[in-house]
Amino acid sequence: MKAPALKTDKFARRIVQINLPGKGSQPIEAGKALHMAETWIAKRFYSPAITLLNQLIKAIPTYDRAWIGLFSVYEKNSDWPQLEQAATTALQQVPKMVPALLSLAVAKRQLQKYEQAINSIEKAIKLEPKLSELHNVRGIIYKELGQKEEALRAFKRALTLKPSNIAALWNQSDLVGVLDQQQASKYLSLADSGKLSARNRAKVYYALARSAEAQQDYTQEYELVNKGATLMNELSGYDHAKEMAQTEQIRTQFSAQTEAASIATSKDSAASTPIFICGLPRSGTTLVEQIISSHLAVIAGDELSALPLAAGKLLSRKRLSDDFPLWANKLDAQDWQTLGELYIQSTQSLQSQRYFTDKNLMNYKAIGVIRRALPQAKIIVCHRNKADNLWGCYRQYFADGLSFTYDLDVLGDVYDAFEDLVDYWKQSAGPNESLLDIQYESLVENPEQQIKRLLEYLGLEWDEACLSFHQNRRAVRTTSSTQVRQPLSASKVGYASRYPDFPYN
Repeated sequence: MKAPALKTDKFARRIVQINLPGKGSQPIEAGKALHMAETWIAKRFYSPAITLLNQLIKAIPTYDRAWIGLFSVYEKNSDWPQLEQAATTALQQVPKMVPALLSLAVAKRQLQKYEQAINSIEKAIKLEPKLSELHNVRGIIYKELGQKEEALRAFKRALTLKPSNIAALWNQSDLVGVLDQQQASKYLSLADSGKLSARNRAKVYYALARSAEAQQDYTQEYELVNKGATLMNELSGYDHAKEMAQTEQIRTQFSAQTEAASIATSKDSAASTPIFICGLPRSGTTLVEQIISSHLAVIAGDELSALPLAAGKLLSRKRLSDDFPLWANKLDAQDWQTLGELYIQSTQSLQSQRYFTDKNLMNYKAIGVIRRALPQAKIIVCHRNKADNLWGCYRQYFADGLSFTYDLDVLGDVYDAFEDLVDYWKQSAGPNESLLDIQYESLVENPEQQIKRLLEYLGLEWDEACLSFHQNRRAVRTTSSTQVRQPLSASKVGYASRYPDFPYN
């Protein structure tokens, strides 16, 4: 989230004592230390950046730029508890610090503390009522809560204050469908002119594509999606060979021969059991989570970062720097148990019922990790017709990356690799390591039958609320937040066939 602009750095020339890696403690200007931390953040050297920024903040507790740097690291790392703590501490030092209130709202939203998120963003807006980004974030919060009218008012205000706030335009388009013709023409001209950044141009094209789809102009929609995807693909820096190699390496690191020797012994001390929902984007994972979280015994966790963060903590302790999955066979049974305990500790807030869900988009790659660290966990894998699944990915602007979705050839490879890896997990499963496959089309065609399968797998009694999942008032943070508030419909089955040039039809 982009922080509000700050005034001149009044602390830049102050000398502070900083302990630098390999150089020991030495005096340095605060501005130079901050620049060093920002350089590390740009290179994704997050751990040393956090250490340096914390030293700066300890020396100058009111150094707003250092706080903002720290907020950015935690947000990039999806470490929402740390972001919440940092923003709270910053506000104790600088009570009217708008970037801290914004970061606190973002953290509270991600931690599903929505009332507190609204409170924080309203305080920020009271201090800076003409700051467009604050209204956009307010709109996102209300959108995820299902309060459409309030969300639209916030996005409209954001665009009135700053017409070039393209994020607000994209968020608005997701709710209204058809954009006003005058507005659509204005933004199409702006995108075509090249005056916007490549990312913002892409957002405009995706927003206009959504509007074209709502008007059933599928030819124009396809052209606009192609424009947006081309721009995003050029920006992504995606390494497809590395992605495919990683998927292959998973099999060697989680082979049947190594499972028995390294699997954790579950202490089963958690208040509830995690349900890991796996699948490619747009495969029905949010729908499945919405259905099962409508049951009284299930709390929705949404797209949690708890497992990768827990793994990061463990690897740091063991001084392992290998990329996933190459560190897997360097852990022993005690390490895997520790990893499971770290995960359970970090999800305490979700453990008020028998189960909670974890819908991180990379869960399908981590099934081996889940089985070793959390053998008590339940695993659900969502599948969808290839053409529909890939069109669903390709047509979507993903704010959090997912770089493989912007190239049609790459998308096909990733889909096939996903299906092959899931087959591997099933073939290599031990006697107590079952997973449940859910096919999107079957769920739409016969929801009651498929929901019964889901609940039987979880060991839960039938609950009628699961059939009327669209009435579930929980907040939904994913790109499917609008769709899962509507009853099941077969309208998206076979919808890729509308586009004759789509190569997977």
